[in-house]
Amino acid sequence: MELGAGNGALAERLKSMDLLPPLLFDHDGALLRAALVRLHGGKGERFDAPRKLAAVTAQAEHLPLADASLSGAVVADLLRQIPRSRRTSVAQELFRSLRPGGCVILLEDAPAARNEAEKNYRRALALLAQAQPWRAEATMEPTEGRSLFSPFFGAPSDEGSQDNRLEVADPSAPLRWLREWSRQQRRGEALLAERWSRFQEELDQLEKDVETHGMRYGQYWYQIFQRNTRGSTA
Repeated sequence: MELGAGNGALAERLKSMDLLPPLLFDHDGALLRAALVRLHGGKGERFDAPRKLAAVTAQAEHLPLADASLSGAVVADLLRQIPRSRRTSVAQELFRSLRPGGCVILLEDAPAARNEAEKNYRRALALLAQAQPWRAEATMEPTEGRSLFSPFFGAPSDEGSQDNRLEVADPSAPLRWLREWSRQQRRGEALLAERWSRFQEELDQLEKDVETHGMRYGQYWYQIFQRNTRGSTA
């Protein structure tokens, strides 16, 4: 299963490798509905038997699973969103649900390891959130199950994937969109002069930095935990 499946971005990649987990969990039902649309290709096809897929709304500390019922779990980009006070409970719930020999794979962004190219990606996201704040909401309504940011960044390039990094295929695309959006807002006087000037300064500097350092999605930290047959983690 995947815990914290969100809108199905990781599940889609796993599906392309014939590794789609049969269970998706998230606390946000709207995002899970987006995941189902995404995994059905936006056309409402049914999954071929015997492949079944269930998307379940649940809190990470209270999974509706029997003890020792899971053979494995993937948890991506979730732990940093959970308060430290709750992380132990989440780990205990995963442990309870795993059968002996089962594995949990943790994938997390590595902020401490970000280089300038990776910081540029997050700066672009921040400017996009300023441009249209509703795009940054965690419970945003999807467009055909896709992240609303995907039209700006497109699919990642495989360049650099061997060392656990993914390049942004066309870094200029979100910058062009931001520049055009800024022009339109200025013409319509939708932005106050001070705010518009500050936005332009940030965008000008980002364009220079992207030209120098590029733009990269980032590097991920991962670790695999296994429940051994005596009931403790290894």
